[in-house]
Amino acid sequence: MTSKPDIVRGQSNTWTRGGQAKSSDVAATMEKLLASQGTASVMLFSMRAECLVDFNRFFELVKPEGLILEYTMHPDADGFPDVEIEFTSDSTLGKLSDAIRRVPDGHTMLQTLRPMPLAENSMERDYDIR
Repeated sequence: MTSKPDIVRGQSNTWTRGGQAKSSDVAATMEKLLASQGTASVMLFSMRAECLVDFNRFFELVKPEGLILEYTMHPDADGFPDVEIEFTSDSTLGKLSDAIRRVPDGHTMLQTLRPMPLAENSMERDYDIR
């Protein structure tokens, strides 16, 4: 993965399945998705993965089950391989956690997964979660 700055024209950038997107684009997309899905059953989650490969393994695992509706990925600003992910799901925290447990080396995702926006998630690992 090549290193790219996380700020372009004063707006922080994110990485989506379709490539790079501005924060405002992501916010608009999330708003449309939540409106179309009905907010009663859709929740916003965030977590950190040690590397993109870990998240890709998780995503490929849950994709057939439809557990993740949309996601946005933020590469580490300091050049580390970590990625922070914010996603919507109509699943429960427990079901998502169970899916992460099936991912080899998915402990960082499991220990940082929280039902909250990325901006509110400290990304500190909860070592009691296994």
